[in-house]
Amino acid sequence: MNSKRNVIFLSFTFAVTWATHWILAYIIQNDILQLEQSLSQLLLFVGGSGPIVAAYVAIAHTKDEGDQKEFHSRVLKVKVNYKWHLMVVLTPVVLGGVAVAIGYFCDNQSLVYNPIEPFYLYIPAFLNSIIAGGIEEFGWRGVVLPELLKKYNAMIATVILGVIWALWHLPLFYIPGTGQFEYSFIIFILSCIGISGFLTWIYVNTKSIFLCVVFHASLNASGIIGLTVLKSDIIAYVIYTILEVVIGLLLLMNLDKNNTEIKQEAGC
Repeated sequence: MNSKRNVIFLSFTFAVTWATHWILAYIIQNDILQLEQSLSQLLLFVGGSGPIVAAYVAIAHTKDEGDQKEFHSRVLKVKVNYKWHLMVVLTPVVLGGVAVAIGYFCDNQSLVYNPIEPFYLYIPAFLNSIIAGGIEEFGWRGVVLPELLKKYNAMIATVILGVIWALWHLPLFYIPGTGQFEYSFIIFILSCIGISGFLTWIYVNTKSIFLCVVFHASLNASGIIGLTVLKSDIIAYVIYTILEVVIGLLLLMNLDKNNTEIKQEAGC
């Protein structure tokens, strides 16, 4: 990677997450435990907490690149235009609606297999998703992305981060009962790149880790209540993933174009 901070962060988070999640994969695949049991859930949680713990470890060892006070100023940055708050909550819901429409277009029985839950369930799902997913952004968009942007433009930084983010999830594809089990890892990589496009766009425009956490949590919550495409419907899954990538990269193209124009106006 392009900085000491990223080397420390990625080494730590992969060590924590892969160690616990690969152990969990072995335990469950060999019928030693079930995913619903307490020890399995503990291993799942510890592995999932890798990015937030690694973020603080990396910051503690690279204070010359920004200390905890600077980091927390981005974590707690909520004073942005209200439109951004609406965007990070509602965009994943809209994307979920599009996913449902694509699924229905490809198979008009999709809503039978994957019914949409009452929308009031979105709220507890969202709150749970902040812990079970959203706080990953302390590391991915709070540490890795800013360091990558020091060397690469938004497009390249996003693709690199999207691939790394997908690889971090790899053990989940071997854990029966998880949302990723036995599905296409290649398509998942593309999805991570597409979602990373949205998150890079949010972060570069706001410098708010908080908003990235909210977007991630809203995305997960939307899927929990059924606003998603069934991964077993490979055609719908591919179409939706391509749409994610296209929209995400278009946002980044506009972002890089604007940054280039600003530099040119400044005489850089």
